[in-house]
Amino acid sequence: MEKELRESLFDKNLFIEVDDKIRLRGSECPNCGRRFFPPKVRCPDCFRKGLGSVPLETKGILYSYTTVYIPSRNFKPPYRVGYVEFDKGVRVFGQIRTREGETLSIGSAVKTVIDFLWNKSDGGRVSGYLFEPAREGQISGEK
Repeated sequence: MEKELRESLFDKNLFIEVDDKIRLRGSECPNCGRRFFPPKVRCPDCFRKGLGSVPLETKGILYSYTTVYIPSRNFKPPYRVGYVEFDKGVRVFGQIRTREGETLSIGSAVKTVIDFLWNKSDGGRVSGYLFEPAREGQISGEK
């Protein structure tokens, strides 16, 4: 995992390794069962400390999205960002990578992908998480 996330756009504590695959790390309250991302130290619902670390599912439902037309340093427009909802109401914001001409629809299945996001000028690569539509014939969490 360290090699793949050596230069991550995100804090490495947002990731957990499960069965040799990198997943998003959430937290779960042992008292009320609510889950969170990013992980929290204290449950904002029941104020319990000592939340456990849990891997988030690799497949979720597209809750909301928008298309961005303003360029950023490493992403050429247009690109999409949105919220993906996982079990127990956890919503995660991130970039949504689609193929050219591919459409998105709210309520459709998407999968989490841990991948290289861009190449640096010094030859290094920056990694992180993003989402892709869960295309027919693909197992969630795999490319």
